[in-house]
Amino acid sequence: MGLIELTGVTKTFAGIKALDDVDFDIRGGEIHGLVGANGAGKTTIAHIFAGIVFPDAGSLKIDGEPVSIKSVPDAHKHGIGVAFQMSQLISNITASQYLMLGREHKGRFGMVSERKTNASAREFLDRLGLSDFPADTAIGQLSEAGKKYLEAARAMQIGSRLVIFDETTTGLPPEDTGRMSNIIRMAAQNRAAVVISHDIPFILSLCDRVTVLRDGRRAGTFNISSTDAGEIISAIGEPSAAFPERAGQSSDVVLSLPKINLEIRAGETVGISLSNGGIKTELLKAIVGVDPRNRGDYSIMGVTMRSGPPGGAVRHRIGLSGDERKLRNSALYITVRKKIAYACMEHSNLKYGGDSLFGGILGGRHDPIKETAATTSSLFEPSEALEGRSPGELMLRGVNAVIFDEPSRGTDESAKSGIYSLMNELARQGKGIILLSLNEQEMDGMCDRRIDL
Repeated sequence: MGLIELTGVTKTFAGIKALDDVDFDIRGGEIHGLVGANGAGKTTIAHIFAGIVFPDAGSLKIDGEPVSIKSVPDAHKHGIGVAFQMSQLISNITASQYLMLGREHKGRFGMVSERKTNASAREFLDRLGLSDFPADTAIGQLSEAGKKYLEAARAMQIGSRLVIFDETTTGLPPEDTGRMSNIIRMAAQNRAAVVISHDIPFILSLCDRVTVLRDGRRAGTFNISSTDAGEIISAIGEPSAAFPERAGQSSDVVLSLPKINLEIRAGETVGISLSNGGIKTELLKAIVGVDPRNRGDYSIMGVTMRSGPPGGAVRHRIGLSGDERKLRNSALYITVRKKIAYACMEHSNLKYGGDSLFGGILGGRHDPIKETAATTSSLFEPSEALEGRSPGELMLRGVNAVIFDEPSRGTDESAKSGIYSLMNELARQGKGIILLSLNEQEMDGMCDRRIDL
């Protein structure tokens, strides 16, 4: 009998079964991997445990007793914590305040004691091996790795029975991946941990068992000691991502960045290796114009530009497929067709927003659905449905240069192949490509040359 058991769980969204009669058991003290292609149902299982969505059928047992989790507080009450891949943290409070939210120490007259609360947060982080974590820093100022550590710590504090880690190592450099692995191992002590990941070697190195989901159904559960990557990938039902043959390049310079002595030629893909995530963020903000304090000069197609607001980058035909998508692409809850319409506004004869604009795009020179490789079952889906499946927000045909920031982060092998093919096709069209990635195989397989900053 498992510590926690899901039996016969089914969940349907808009007529599509995200989960179909799934059994999933987690034993005390184990690290259980959960893998599958995008859309296989992994996150739906995490959301059921977290009390965010509710199954249409099936049962949940904890320690052999039937349990109904109807809300996030219910999940917390039953000792289940989840570190989500795309969480929306409160950017203007400190890490200590977030970690202790709802668990603050009270002083006289019921007032929160900041000193005691911060001390407890510091003590807890130290126990997780995060003695160098800047607990008094505002969340909005944390690095990507720092935010992931904070999410993991919060889930650990809540999860007295089960902690679920959803893609917590995706996009992290090796040293941070190692530290996060140690945190996951701690989570399995006297409780259980579930690790959701597309990184099969990581799952094999860390977990005791792994369950594979395929099209919303359980394709199998395997003991790590008696399986291998080939068997797991076969159960997932997807090919390994292959790097396409590189496109040729010309001598024409399409993007020049004098501050870092870099020129990008038509058809060329240049990888930029950055030792510091903060430097990467500032570089992107400077080019695209997100941060007015860091705007600088650059040239596009031989014309010197002063980077201004992001709309200026659009006018100068610079496209960005970025990391931290939920922070920079804030319109997640408009429909897919409106989001693509807004992104392609520069290529439409109509300059007014909304559905009429989209009709103008489809009646014009371009087909943005095909050109952005947007994979969606309905144009009326919330655009959040594009997350992790394709770079659907890009306006591609009209750009001269495209910056890809961790483009395959959190995607399955099939989606990776689509992204790599899209990058190569853009290069064949004479676009200049900048790739920023912590994935060494991706950098080696996709770049014509690399520079270090």
